[in-house]
Amino acid sequence: MVYMPTQLKNKLLEHFGSHILISSRGKKTNVGTLRTTASKILSQYFDSPQTNDAKTKKLILIQTAAKLTKSNIKGVAASKEVYPGSEDIRLVSKNVDSVQKHFNCF
Repeated sequence: MVYMPTQLKNKLLEHFGSHILISSRGKKTNVGTLRTTASKILSQYFDSPQTNDAKTKKLILIQTAAKLTKSNIKGVAASKEVYPGSEDIRLVSKNVDSVQKHFNCF
């Protein structure tokens, strides 16, 4: 099933309730993240000095994306009882799925 942006936004709000923050800024793409970290990270981004320099804008955006990614990774539940073997860690194919989940928002 394919959702329109407004339908997806409504589904996310329905599922997560007050725990999700969806930021919309004019005609820009909406950004959704969990409220516990989103407020601080997105406030820093939107309060950053406005500049016309494309390189500076890109750097600020990349830094914000890195903070959101770091926050997302920290939120992953991991079991200390089961630890992958060294061979599993070395195989890229075994790790691609978990890494892709963190970057789907981009």
